[in-house]
Amino acid sequence: MIAIGCRLNDRLDTKGIPMEKLRRHFETDPYDRMFGSVEALNDAVPMAHAGPGLPPMLILMGDAERFQPPLLEDARAFRIAAGPAAARIQIEILQHHTHLGVIAKLGAPGDPTLPLIVRFVGTAKR
Repeated sequence: MIAIGCRLNDRLDTKGIPMEKLRRHFETDPYDRMFGSVEALNDAVPMAHAGPGLPPMLILMGDAERFQPPLLEDARAFRIAAGPAAARIQIEILQHHTHLGVIAKLGAPGDPTLPLIVRFVGTAKR
């Protein structure tokens, strides 16, 4: 599994939010409407499924997105939560990359992203 520039622990905390406001939000928000409910949204967060049965993972992020949003913190917490599977989780910070730059530079001469992915896929198959 490969995760590129994504939050791994972005659960929605609904404490103190009136149910009617939540209902309206899930009816009108273009992204959250896909999930339909807080429960479904929170179940889609990768951290909800971290544990010993995880497949090998490569987590990529640009150095410009390590802290805001807290992608590096999420990745480290996810690896800890994976328990015994943590040894199969590789975190790579791509220097001089923004969030969109990770994809935009993919395959460009001298960019390390594609070689990292190819190497990961080759070793994850074993």
